[in-house]
Amino acid sequence: MQNIFPDILDKESYSYEDFSSVVNGYLSKTISELDMQSWIKYIFKRGMSINESAQYTKSIIDTGMRVNFSDLGAPVVDKHSTGGVGDKVSLVLGPLLAAYGYYVPMIVGTSLGHTGGTLDKLCSIPGYQPYLSIEDFKRNVHEVGISIMGQTEDICPGDKKIYELRDRMNMIDSYPLICGSIMSKKIAEGIDTLVLDIKTGSGAFMYRLDMAKNLGKLLKEIGELNDVKVKVAITDMSQPLGNYSGIACEVIESMEALKGNGPKDLMDVVYYLAKQIILMNENEVSDQKLQELINSGEAHQKFINMVEAHGGSIEKFNQLNYQNENFKYTMHADRDGYVKSFQTKRIGEILSSIGGGSLNNKDGIDSHSSLKTFKKISDEVSRGESILEFCCASEGKINNLRELTDELFEISESQCQKQKLIYQ
Repeated sequence: MQNIFPDILDKESYSYEDFSSVVNGYLSKTISELDMQSWIKYIFKRGMSINESAQYTKSIIDTGMRVNFSDLGAPVVDKHSTGGVGDKVSLVLGPLLAAYGYYVPMIVGTSLGHTGGTLDKLCSIPGYQPYLSIEDFKRNVHEVGISIMGQTEDICPGDKKIYELRDRMNMIDSYPLICGSIMSKKIAEGIDTLVLDIKTGSGAFMYRLDMAKNLGKLLKEIGELNDVKVKVAITDMSQPLGNYSGIACEVIESMEALKGNGPKDLMDVVYYLAKQIILMNENEVSDQKLQELINSGEAHQKFINMVEAHGGSIEKFNQLNYQNENFKYTMHADRDGYVKSFQTKRIGEILSSIGGGSLNNKDGIDSHSSLKTFKKISDEVSRGESILEFCCASEGKINNLRELTDELFEISESQCQKQKLIYQ
């Protein structure tokens, strides 16, 4: 094994060559896992400058391919969210932007912690191929306008291996390493424009607003130093987004949203992010045009075309009748009043445990797993009214929920203000 210490740890600043030596050394196994753990711990404490973060990101990108879409005659765009409960925005926003005339190559992940994974949701569609060759990925973007797939060995393999180690070390929460992981995959997609949806609130990793702003600032600077136009949006995750959270149920709600039947909070976020992307490429944006693309069915058709290009079948998906014949556990209001708050992170953890993610779940993803949120913050409720309803295919897991003592929501006598949805 190559011994990179103590020279690497003694450096006052890191160059691209230094990062490349570390990343490629670990990827090729010339640097041991023990040494890499030492380096990660060091960076966790030391941090990185903005320039160092940009150079680290570039070194991660260069471990794999960078897709080239320079031959396209329209903006190549994407969106990244830091995740939450019910965050299905990509499934609506991506097809909407493709219908608008932009190209959307989107590399997404599976569940992480208490948050759901976009790829897990798409895999509830029979036949959907989550991993494509770069050639097929590019062809789908060219022909359909959008392709959503998972990270393959061709895209940032250095990030994948380092991320797995950080996860085992419980050292995910390092701003420069988080930023390198997020931005390397987005830049490698070949995009020129990116909107960042940084979630904040009780169901977000960046649960305080100042944390969300700091992360967004660093991500934006790294993207711009790598020649990508970046806009930061900070949106609320103090309660589940939309009416449904989970796996197949989020695909169903997304398709309804693409038909013009989406819940207001979801569509407000979708339209806001769409406008931010368009305004980075054009002088003005027409709200009416975006709404027409939804109301006319064009955006919905883009979603269907993408699914079919990935080998999936919406017809077979609809036949599976995911939202019926499930085991259910409903939580009710214990008194009259108004919804004051949700323990959104804990709600996400429970949803994961019944099949909505990998956290506290050894049985794999259950496409039937879902949560229906009947009420939102500031809504009036009566004693006995349904507030939350968990569903899945396992009677045993639902029965376990009946033993919960968690206070997942709070009812107050007086009405509080509606939760602010978009902070920035």
